[in-house]
Amino acid sequence: MKSKSMRVASARNAFTLVELLVVIAIIGVLIALLLPAVQAAREAGRRTQCENNLKQMGLAAQNHVATQKTFPSAGWGWHWVGDPDRGYGLQQPGGWTFSILGFMDGKNIREMGRGMQPGPGVGKKYYALAQMQVNTTGVFVCPSRRGTTVGIIGDNSLYNVDSHICSLGRRPI
Repeated sequence: MKSKSMRVASARNAFTLVELLVVIAIIGVLIALLLPAVQAAREAGRRTQCENNLKQMGLAAQNHVATQKTFPSAGWGWHWVGDPDRGYGLQQPGGWTFSILGFMDGKNIREMGRGMQPGPGVGKKYYALAQMQVNTTGVFVCPSRRGTTVGIIGDNSLYNVDSHICSLGRRPI
């Protein structure tokens, strides 16, 4: 009698295929329920980062106003790259984004090419200004909207930079 009850008990130690499939199905349903919540939390984090980027740009613009006594200018047009040797205001070919770089994380990018003289053909200064095009701080791109492609978009006719260098040095962040 003892041996028969031991055989029944030892035979019942494993899961059946149906039990295993039910457990896997339950785990799959739980994951399907949690996935939208995880995506919503990620999107909330990206939205907060975007808001912080906008706040940082606003504070940089206010610091520009406090220092230069004027808002950042629009520059000479979108065909021009900022030149660190030209300071701020009307003599600066770069737009407002270039002007506020010095008041936030992009000071090292803004200072590329400072003190260099343009040389014949593609001089060191033109190379430095082209490198400025392919480096970015990431503050100007909202993480929820698009990827962070930098450099020349569409038109390769910048007036004070050899844009061929930009396309060679393009890299994602």
